[in-house]
Amino acid sequence: EEVNPTAEEIFWRETFVREPYYVKGRTFEYYAPGFRIGWEGRVRLDGRSFEGAEPELKTDYNLTKSELDPDWKDIRPAARAAWDRVDRNWKKKP
Repeated sequence: EEVNPTAEEIFWRETFVREPYYVKGRTFEYYAPGFRIGWEGRVRLDGRSFEGAEPELKTDYNLTKSELDPDWKDIRPAARAAWDRVDRNWKKKP
């Protein structure tokens, strides 16, 4: 089964405050671009490790982020968490 972006967003919206990298007072919207780049990147770059894909993920993020979005280093843990969640839960179609 493929990754469902709506389900991923709901999951992270409900659980992001329990993540070890969460900083009190930061909203879901702060971390959302990281989650999104993580789960989308994991599907798009299937077969690569996070570390191997990170330069491309960082570039993609920096090309799409606004001036108000956090720097890569600040949302990297969220991207990694979303990547890892897809790794644990995603089943490829036969």
